[in-house]
Amino acid sequence: MIPIVDGPVGVSVSGGADSALLLYFLMKQHKHKIHIFTLADKSKFYRNAKQCLHVVDWCRTRCNFNNFEHHIIHSNQQTAEELLDLPKKYCEDNSIIKFYRGETANPPKQVTDEFKHQQGPVEQERRNPLITREVQPDDTIIFPFTNLDKRALAQVYHDENLQELYALTISCESLIDLGPIHCDDCWWCEERKWGFGNYVTFS
Repeated sequence: MIPIVDGPVGVSVSGGADSALLLYFLMKQHKHKIHIFTLADKSKFYRNAKQCLHVVDWCRTRCNFNNFEHHIIHSNQQTAEELLDLPKKYCEDNSIIKFYRGETANPPKQVTDEFKHQQGPVEQERRNPLITREVQPDDTIIFPFTNLDKRALAQVYHDENLQELYALTISCESLIDLGPIHCDDCWWCEERKWGFGNYVTFS
């Protein structure tokens, strides 16, 4: 389900369930060096970057893959520009030939309308589940899961027996310091619970 290319690649790993699954498949199938990019967000107490360390180590051990470099970029507050700046430079100087991102489609609108909080219009449109998007929209970037929602990914986790990996991930975007615990309030927590049925295990 992951397009595999012949050469070094980059992948954005946030500590969430989507990018963790993507990293697992890349380490399982890819034969060349992988550059892992993680944005450590100070405004969210670096919780994502802390979980990333566990995710990367688990995938490394499970897949017996050590040909990677983990780049952690510290930020006061996450922006799209900071997230993509370093991978873009690596693409431009041919250090990587493709950059993977684990972004998924949103749940159906009738589901998200019942969430306590709502996404902004740009985010809603970018992940609109009614639109079929290109997996490779340009020469450098690959979105393998762009037309799959969290329930589809939960099925992949189940089929691949990845309960241990799922338990290491965190989707929460709360601005309250809860450590590696989901707040059960933010949009991303609600999406995760809808998709997997639980924050730590899945049904």
